[in-house]
Amino acid sequence: MELVTISSRQIGDAVEQTVNARELHTALGVRKDFSNWIKPKLNEEFFKEGRDFITVAQKGEGGKFGKIEYILTLDTAKHIAMLSKTPNAYKIREYFIEVEKRYRNQQTENMDSVKEFVVSAFTPMFEMMSRSLETMSKSIEAMANTQSQIMQQLESGGRTDREYRVTEEVVTRKRLVQFDDVPSNQEAEDLFIGAVQNVLRNAKGAINQTQLLATLGVRRDNKTARRRLDKYDGTYWVSKYYRGEKLYKIL
Repeated sequence: MELVTISSRQIGDAVEQTVNARELHTALGVRKDFSNWIKPKLNEEFFKEGRDFITVAQKGEGGKFGKIEYILTLDTAKHIAMLSKTPNAYKIREYFIEVEKRYRNQQTENMDSVKEFVVSAFTPMFEMMSRSLETMSKSIEAMANTQSQIMQQLESGGRTDREYRVTEEVVTRKRLVQFDDVPSNQEAEDLFIGAVQNVLRNAKGAINQTQLLATLGVRRDNKTARRRLDKYDGTYWVSKYYRGEKLYKIL
């Protein structure tokens, strides 16, 4: 049974459950005139307009202001009911507590429903994304293995590992890639990186740029090769200047 109408309303920055003070006055059975009863109650120092209640001026006849309605938060209404000490005060206060409990339970149920919806709606999508990422990871790994095998074959010239180790120093001094003739694409970039790493790996200490380019079989004035050396400096190798020469070491 609804003893007092409770509705949601904006008070301050929040949407609150509210009670019309005039309706509360009637439900409590207060004998004192409404205006003389509500004003002293709300003038108490712990009630603040805009936080615990708001006032709404009603329009009267001829455009004049009519009566003023006081809209109370549920907590304020409970407090006023408790202090009223009328025969209905306890019953009204218990009613407010029960309504508030039901409201909170409903909010919890709604939140649980939202969580269930989100989980049921997005879990399949996340699982599909996870499978796609796993497939991509395997593809990238396979591509890396293939590329590694190709680079080994390029470096060894098709020889066995034993034959390659025996002639490794000689191989690194040959021109592995005709960089002037390779288009400036990712494949050419990868081949260049692998060739430079191979030379630096086999070098005893740091070598200067002229030596490096000569070992690669690239002219020292080749702008493409010099640009690539600068581009991947700090990623695959590191350079520094010493006595006017730029020296390179493998990372």
